[in-house]
Amino acid sequence: MTTLALNMVVAHEARRLRHTLPLLRTLVDELVIVDSGSVDGTELVSQPYADTYVWVRSSPRFCEGQRNIARKVTTSDWILILDADELPTEWLRNNLRKLIDDPEASAYYLRRENLLDGQPHPVAHYENHMRLCRREDLFHEENVHTDPSCLSKERIKQVDELCIYHHKTWEEQHYDDERYRTSTQLPVDYKWWQLTKNLAVR
Repeated sequence: MTTLALNMVVAHEARRLRHTLPLLRTLVDELVIVDSGSVDGTELVSQPYADTYVWVRSSPRFCEGQRNIARKVTTSDWILILDADELPTEWLRNNLRKLIDDPEASAYYLRRENLLDGQPHPVAHYENHMRLCRREDLFHEENVHTDPSCLSKERIKQVDELCIYHHKTWEEQHYDDERYRTSTQLPVDYKWWQLTKNLAVR
């Protein structure tokens, strides 16, 4: 049987994970969580569900390095990548096994809906990201905010159905945009940061 792991990189997400992990754990054979320096009880919430739990020192940059740690300790055939503020849609939950059993596929781009305080994101409502990949073909380039890469590029497929809900608050979005700007040393008028900053202050 083809096996599936969920890889998550988390930081200070105890509140969210308390509600989402019971469902997520039922979807996969293996759960690997890399905790990037949480101090809010994330470890206590996560450990009953995680097969592997790794705590690493918090980084001012983004999570690509931690994603590589998660991949290296994973043993399943396929890896689904989700953040703590993401949830699979009903379609994805019902079709995960079918996707990973396709012998012609090595990875999938999954369609994601971005929501801010429950409303469509005004700049990037829908996006496609590579979030499901064979473990042996998967690697993460350690650049800020990049999708994973797949070694078997000719076997990457796109799923047109909506697969992931991405929930954030405006406060979280502004925090992430500012962190992204400073991590990449972009100028203050960086397009994405400026657009979301000017749209609303909640």
